[in-house]
Amino acid sequence: MEPGDVRSLFFVEDLYVQFGPQYNEFPHIGYVKEGVFSVKGLSVPKSFLTRAECRARRGDIAGAMADLEMVRVNRFYTDMYRPLPIPANEKAAVEEIIDERRREFPYSLRWIDIRRLNNDPLTDPIIITRDFYEVANSIVNRDVITTYTLEPSDRRYARPIFDAVITNSQGQTEQNTY
Repeated sequence: MEPGDVRSLFFVEDLYVQFGPQYNEFPHIGYVKEGVFSVKGLSVPKSFLTRAECRARRGDIAGAMADLEMVRVNRFYTDMYRPLPIPANEKAAVEEIIDERRREFPYSLRWIDIRRLNNDPLTDPIIITRDFYEVANSIVNRDVITTYTLEPSDRRYARPIFDAVITNSQGQTEQNTY
């Protein structure tokens, strides 16, 4: 976090993020983390960042940065806040807004953003690589690591359809193929 960022009061305790165990009643494939830090639905920062991105893509860089600063100024102690420099072009402005989006929503699922940005000529491709240890009978084998990589056009970006939807459709709906 940047110096003076007030989010450290809410999300970090002794340099550890505050997480706890949770139960998700919906069967799914993948990893999900939600909690009190996760805003559901529309929020003021999300609205400003969306408008900032739209303005940057239309070439209104000054307007985009004004919207971006409306989000940033509320996240810092007043005496420690420093405005960002105005980017030189649309690409730099969009990248700055996307970076701010990551900082503003640190625990939100970026799945939709990643899918959207991987089809965007103004942003660089996002390639996600994660390593997982082998687990058998609740024992983690740190000697066996499996690496998964999602390329920009990977079919695994398709989300699985809930089993209940497939069952209730009586054969009308098929599961996404991966």
